[in-house]
Amino acid sequence: MQPWKELTPAEFSAHSFTLYDKDWALLTVEAADRVNAMTISWGGLGTLWSSPMATVYVRQNRYTYGLMEEADTFSLSFLPGQYRDKLQYLGTVSGRDEDKIAGSGLTLVHEGGAPAFAEAGLVLVCKKLYAQLMEPGCFTDDSIMGRHYGKDPSLHKIYMGRVERIFSDQ
Repeated sequence: MQPWKELTPAEFSAHSFTLYDKDWALLTVEAADRVNAMTISWGGLGTLWSSPMATVYVRQNRYTYGLMEEADTFSLSFLPGQYRDKLQYLGTVSGRDEDKIAGSGLTLVHEGGAPAFAEAGLVLVCKKLYAQLMEPGCFTDDSIMGRHYGKDPSLHKIYMGRVERIFSDQ
């Protein structure tokens, strides 16, 4: 297991624009004895309702969506660059079709109330506080639908989670 140190929100610092977009994350969730992880590159970190928050987006047609609907918590595991191939694998294979966590060769751990990965350099454990399906009529830039959704009508659901615990190898 990674030699993590638990940080307070005041001790945590990250460049949130690259954390998701360039580094990617594993969104991991467990419900009804089923665990799944999916690679994400869209998300946000900030403050809402006087709490540190993480925002993630999951399409309705993803296996993870059903688990996110059932679960109260989720984690975000940020892995070092040497695991990029594992992130790619977990982002292209569905947990509906196979045990992709076993196939990834990564080590699943339960730390701080949610499943995460021992190889991560950073783990955020979040309590789900809010969820809302994106609405097509709410887009103010019409090009987004064509550019990011094309013919797939399955929009993302927004999940906001209060960051309950932060684990870091730094």
